[in-house]
Amino acid sequence: EEVSQVVRRVVLGLLGRGALVRDLSGLGTRKLPYSVRRHDQVHTTGCYFMVAFESSSTSLIPLQEELSRDVDLIRSTVLRSRPRDPVTSSCPGRPHDPHDLTARPGQLK
Repeated sequence: EEVSQVVRRVVLGLLGRGALVRDLSGLGTRKLPYSVRRHDQVHTTGCYFMVAFESSSTSLIPLQEELSRDVDLIRSTVLRSRPRDPVTSSCPGRPHDPHDLTARPGQLK
């Protein structure tokens, strides 16, 4: 239950800054690659989760500051992802040939 409260606080913090939350994934409890000292405690395991969101770049610094103050978070990382191409995202791993009309569903041959 404690993990769900942390995730809830993170998501509400994002929404409060005008972010659009796209996906939420729980990755389970894992052993940390190394011991981490945070908030006067040494941690060797952690519950991992990922939140995919869209936000303005100006809201990221205040968000990271808020996350660093959360005593239930050991570490947070914000990564920038590349925008998805709507044509190729439906066929992962397959290069899109713009001259091949059969590569796009719903197109006439």
